[in-house]
Amino acid sequence: LTLVDLGIPGIFLLISGQLAAATQAAVANVLILGVLNVVGARLIFRSITRAAETGAPANRVVGLLRQLPGRSAVWVALMTIVYVAAAFGSGRLITSDATGALSSSILAAASVWYTLVYVVLYASYALFFAHDVAGRTRALFAQQLGLEAAPTQERYAARLFGVFGLVGGLPAALIAADLTVFAPFRAAQGLDTAEAVLLDILAGGFALGVALVIAARNLTKPVARLDAALEAAAGGGAAYAAVSSDDEIGRLTARFNRMIAERRAAQREVEYLAKYDPLTGALNRAGLIAALKAGARGADRFVAVVDIVDFQAVNDGLGLQVGNDVLRAVHRRLTTAFPDLPVARLYGDIFAVATSAGAPRTADDLAQALCALFDAPFAVDGARVRLYPAFGAAPLDAAVEPETLLQRAVMAKKSVKTGAPGRLALYDARLQAGVARRQALAAGLQNALRRDELAVHYQPIVSLQSLRAVGFEALMRWTQDGAPRSPAEFIPVAEASGLILDLGDWLIRSVIRDLRVFT
Repeated sequence: LTLVDLGIPGIFLLISGQLAAATQAAVANVLILGVLNVVGARLIFRSITRAAETGAPANRVVGLLRQLPGRSAVWVALMTIVYVAAAFGSGRLITSDATGALSSSILAAASVWYTLVYVVLYASYALFFAHDVAGRTRALFAQQLGLEAAPTQERYAARLFGVFGLVGGLPAALIAADLTVFAPFRAAQGLDTAEAVLLDILAGGFALGVALVIAARNLTKPVARLDAALEAAAGGGAAYAAVSSDDEIGRLTARFNRMIAERRAAQREVEYLAKYDPLTGALNRAGLIAALKAGARGADRFVAVVDIVDFQAVNDGLGLQVGNDVLRAVHRRLTTAFPDLPVARLYGDIFAVATSAGAPRTADDLAQALCALFDAPFAVDGARVRLYPAFGAAPLDAAVEPETLLQRAVMAKKSVKTGAPGRLALYDARLQAGVARRQALAAGLQNALRRDELAVHYQPIVSLQSLRAVGFEALMRWTQDGAPRSPAEFIPVAEASGLILDLGDWLIRSVIRDLRVFT
């Protein structure tokens, strides 16, 4: 408003050359209107700051902020009416030699008209910019208190077009009036028709230009902040744009911040799930592998695998929820027994832990420490659940990849699970050889089905009373590369690999075919 107060008298001076009148108007504008507007702003804001400082409810402060634009516009309008009325009453708006030539009706009409023009101009300015101040203050207030931004119907573009329409339309109204009704008033001010029109155009353009500059600044700053935040987000950096209003620009910025926050939360969750088990909070397989890669290795360090034997019975008997609670309890015992060491849930009911150079130092020490964890039953949801684990371990050899070390521990665990649960087996090369041999047998069985290497041997079942054969037992035999394979060797492999179904189907078809020949 001060810029406009100084600009319009300056334009009048440029056109009319009346230095004294223009100087008086500029000084009066700044001293009177400027001071009155500062006083009004302090009075209006005092109630807001007092409410905030005295701990008034947040909705009370926000309500006062929402009243700020209207109260500001009313104050500016009243002060403008007072000032323009005083200016017309003092007679400073016309030259002294034209005082008697101007009729009182024209002077009264001009005072009303120009009062209305200034009220519309200044009040629209006050309303527009007070909206911005109130919006920024509401946004900062909500942000500092951690409040969710309240839904609002503020529309920056609508206010922008409104003030531009009013300010931009004033020159046309002024020109129309100065060319007709108020031509004598302009003449009394020492302006001919051309000068009056030029004054209206320049004054209106100046007022519109001031609004454009300030509005553009209020637009470009938040948009520039948002653009910088978008660029930072695209580069993977920290992206946050300060919310400076609660209009559509502020809401767009707030939505962007929420989107970035949600994306960060999703990214953190993905990163967490990539290394941790969501049920127990333990490391998962990938997290354990990463810990093994980062940790030291040596002969006195082990990776141990814990498998709960027949854990499905817990789920079936007590329910999945209790089963999950038991798994969490197992994890808690492992982390308590091995603090500051990586404890992982590989899958299902299988856990793993990597030991350090401290206790336990030997495989026997490790076995005692693990077995002691399961001596007492687990009290979960009013039930006491006793678990029977199988343990396998492998030394942390620095020359072996962590994935292979973990596979070795699992391999050792399997040898215990099929034998005597509650004990720990330490990996050695014979286990690997056994696995390779079973894999070779499984592959050989698949080839035997295709190459017709299998045969059926019939063993008669004889009645001791009649000494006659009353039936036959069909026995499967496998000859590989000219050497017979013991059923005790290949049948367990077939059962473990699932080939037993194909072998059983082949045997039944072969027996039926032979029965046709026998009968």
